[in-house]
Amino acid sequence: MNVTGKKELRLEELKNIISRLKLAESSFEYSKSRCRAIGLKEVFSFEELDVFEALTARFARISDMLTQKLLTIIFILLKENPLTTIDKINLAEKFGIIKSAEDLLAIRELRNEISHEYKSEDINVMFREILKMSDILSEEAARAKKYAEDKFGVTLDNAK
Repeated sequence: MNVTGKKELRLEELKNIISRLKLAESSFEYSKSRCRAIGLKEVFSFEELDVFEALTARFARISDMLTQKLLTIIFILLKENPLTTIDKINLAEKFGIIKSAEDLLAIRELRNEISHEYKSEDINVMFREILKMSDILSEEAARAKKYAEDKFGVTLDNAK
């Protein structure tokens, strides 16, 4: 396969990642609005916990899609090879793909906390942080998608 063919495959992969991210963001936005309507409290009903658990899972998914999928394919297309997630996030800020490496690193740390067991008394703290960082995560994902659109001519309209 020639260089042009490889690039076309990578651009198609980018379109697919953006499309999947867009679908995931719809349910993420829904969960954010439901959790904000419930609000933070000392004790949650089981139904309320389910709503917050959905937000937590969707937060982690969006974070992974942004940092592990979208940024990775953007850097492949740019012919850059950051070795670690920290390097990738710092380079993304330097290139203007994201606004704040510090914020995205905090989001990534929170995502890592989500994936590990946490104590029930820490649930309120985690839910508060997730709600606080959710809008920042959405903004950074939107910024990265816009970067891809501008740099590579990829739009959501033509994403499969």
